[in-house]
Amino acid sequence: MTRSRKVTQLISSTALTLLFCGACGVNVPDPQPEPFPNPDPDPINTNGPDPVDPNPVDPDPVTPDPIDPDPIDTNGVDPVEEPGPADLVGVWRLVEELAFANHVEYDARYIQFAEDGLAMTFGRDEVTSVKECNDIEYRIIGDTGLTFESYEYGREFLVYRFDGFDKVIVTNQRGVDYTLIREDVVPIEYLCQTMEELSRIDTELERNGFGDLEFDGEAFWFNTSPGVDIAMVSTVGVVGQSITGPTGFQFMIAMQGGDIWTHDSNGSDEVIKRYTQAGVEVDSVDSRNELGFEINMQTAAVDPVTGELFLFGKASETGRQSIVRVDTSLQPNRLIEAVEFDIYLNSLSHDGQYLWGLDDFRLIKIDPTTYEAVETFNLRPIGFDSVRVATLDERIFVMMDSHGLGTVSIAEMKPSGAIAPLGLDHESSSAR
Repeated sequence: MTRSRKVTQLISSTALTLLFCGACGVNVPDPQPEPFPNPDPDPINTNGPDPVDPNPVDPDPVTPDPIDPDPIDTNGVDPVEEPGPADLVGVWRLVEELAFANHVEYDARYIQFAEDGLAMTFGRDEVTSVKECNDIEYRIIGDTGLTFESYEYGREFLVYRFDGFDKVIVTNQRGVDYTLIREDVVPIEYLCQTMEELSRIDTELERNGFGDLEFDGEAFWFNTSPGVDIAMVSTVGVVGQSITGPTGFQFMIAMQGGDIWTHDSNGSDEVIKRYTQAGVEVDSVDSRNELGFEINMQTAAVDPVTGELFLFGKASETGRQSIVRVDTSLQPNRLIEAVEFDIYLNSLSHDGQYLWGLDDFRLIKIDPTTYEAVETFNLRPIGFDSVRVATLDERIFVMMDSHGLGTVSIAEMKPSGAIAPLGLDHESSSAR
């Protein structure tokens, strides 16, 4: 065998040994894979973002990034933010006097919406300074409809539209537009106060709606129903002897020195008479023939300090509600003054310093030297239907229909301070 063939055989033998010997201790490197091909033959894309970039950036610097969920316009205003129904919540000033279809003369100047479907309107009579704070239930219908419902207005349908976030145009059922401007707070001069209940006595007596409530320092007096008897109830609820007088001894509207001032009808009597509790007439006031100022009397009050008599009712000549002040110390009785106070009152009392008038849910404290309201109290938040008021010194009593049963309850009240209706703090901003 030649040398060349021996070399060839040796190489072949060695190759076979390396191929079949896995534990011979010879380190043979693994075969290397082929390089991964680049799918982008042009790794730098000159006409747009790299197609394999998972988060492309738009090369146009003016247009927002398309993956930004809250793009900001270049002028600083979010283009997708528009006022909606929720933006009604807060305080609004009415540029024009608010008038509902069935209540044209209401002096609402502010309205406050809460989130729970409650609202309140605020007004103020410029002559008497009496405030009006009225609760409203409201409901939003779609994006433009609004309903108001309240004791004062009944139900009213309105249409509204926003003009920016701080201006709303409201249209009533007659097609009249009203402009609302957003404000931080309701001014303090438009806010009513409220009262808190100190104590209460409940009776089984039913009241006669034409009489008033009086308090002589020891007991309450009021007309009962049926009939026109005048009941006496102590401050702890004990019912005393009722008073029944002769013909003409009808509806008690004031007390003076244990005597009772009465008239024969409700709101249409020009004459009132003073009787003792035994039914003896001791005085009378004829507004037309004696005073020269004819008034259809609704109620009356006596100043316990001066003895002056204050009559309240509609003046025959003007047709407006008025307060007439009378000196009854000498005969004939003398007219001191007659002042227009065109706010309806169904009850009147004098505590020795101020007059107190009650108009449904409003209790009005009146300065008898100026005949302007010192303060207006909204009794509705207390949760009862108040019907008559009696005061003496600094004590205030309100008679109400108890639990809707028609029986009389009498509560002693005291002012609790200025309130922010609907649970909103009037000193904090409610603007958006």
